[in-house]
Amino acid sequence: HFGREWAYDGHKNRIIAEKYLRTSGAGLIDYKFFCFNGEVKYLYVINERTLGKSAKLGIYDKDYNKLDFYRCDELKQVELVAKPKTFNKMREYATILSQDFPHARIDFYEIDDKVVFGEITFYDGSGYMSFTPDDFDFKLGREFKI
Repeated sequence: HFGREWAYDGHKNRIIAEKYLRTSGAGLIDYKFFCFNGEVKYLYVINERTLGKSAKLGIYDKDYNKLDFYRCDELKQVELVAKPKTFNKMREYATILSQDFPHARIDFYEIDDKVVFGEITFYDGSGYMSFTPDDFDFKLGREFKI
């Protein structure tokens, strides 16, 4: 057992095969919405992902303004990644899907101008992520209310 994902203990492992997501151009971009009690607060935008290497990760506010915070385990996304055409739909879906949880990260992709659901997780990075500056960790923590 690794990490702080205690709710998964005791469950049988399974293999799930998903449909391959084809993209053109710069590749697949992840949009990971950090929601607290049904309200989007922040999101990761991850681009230039290469298997076995780091990706570029930027942290944005709920209105897609890039913030000056970075995750320590990924490359700094210095440039602004263009807002996806379906951003408002993604944010709407994230709000709906997260409304029953004190915290959930809701992930999407945009393919051919359509929203594609990725996953819901309650344990971003198994709870081990560190940020620079460190203040972002406290910002996330202040949003978590039970």
